[in-house]
Amino acid sequence: MAFTYPTNNPNPDLEVEVSKEKEFGTDITFKGLKGNWLSSINISATYWDRTTDNAIYNVDAAPSTGIGTVRDNAFGLASNGIQASLNVSLLKSKNLSWNFTTNFSKQTSKITSVKGGTDIIVLSNAGSSNYVLRAGEKIGQLYVYFLLRSVD
Repeated sequence: MAFTYPTNNPNPDLEVEVSKEKEFGTDITFKGLKGNWLSSINISATYWDRTTDNAIYNVDAAPSTGIGTVRDNAFGLASNGIQASLNVSLLKSKNLSWNFTTNFSKQTSKITSVKGGTDIIVLSNAGSSNYVLRAGEKIGQLYVYFLLRSVD
């Protein structure tokens, strides 16, 4: 006989997760030089700004409660970013095609609110973590302990 508890406790108060997004982008192609060299240049760029309210997340429960996690509308989330690419056809001949492509992207996500105003501590299987979901901070923010070296 083994002791087990449900890994996820049902939540009758669970609400719908709602996301809103604004996105702007463009694709531009320039006709290059005549002949084999620099025949075309393509530029693509996209910017987005997204918010999510009532994000559904399995929040770890204290082991003393007898349940593993509770599915809840745990936090609000905001993210934005930019993606851009440049593609240049450097050489296009009968026997050889030589293209240059470069990509750039930058994205950030931040917790905008946490249900109940308390941090969500993400636990590992060992029961410890340095990973916290805290309002106003980026996702993936790590916290460390500092050793006490002196009481002076």
